[in-house]
Amino acid sequence: MARGYEYQEALWREFVENGKGRLFLAMYRDEIIGGLICLMFGGKCLAMHMGTPYKYQKLQTYYAYVWESIKWAKMAGCTGIVSEE
Repeated sequence: MARGYEYQEALWREFVENGKGRLFLAMYRDEIIGGLICLMFGGKCLAMHMGTPYKYQKLQTYYAYVWESIKWAKMAGCTGIVSEE
């Protein structure tokens, strides 16, 4: 993890537990191989902390969890998507 456990826990409590964030995971052969966490701010969705281990890069999991996050953000009323990358 690029950030410590305390940071991740605070992020989870502040956003996900309050319905203003969501974790998206990519699965392959019953194993989690990538993920993305999205947070909502004033009608916008921030896509952050995404990643997939190198050995699974060819599966292009990025497209699956980004697409699912866009659908979630639209259903939640967001009018814009922002990526930290």
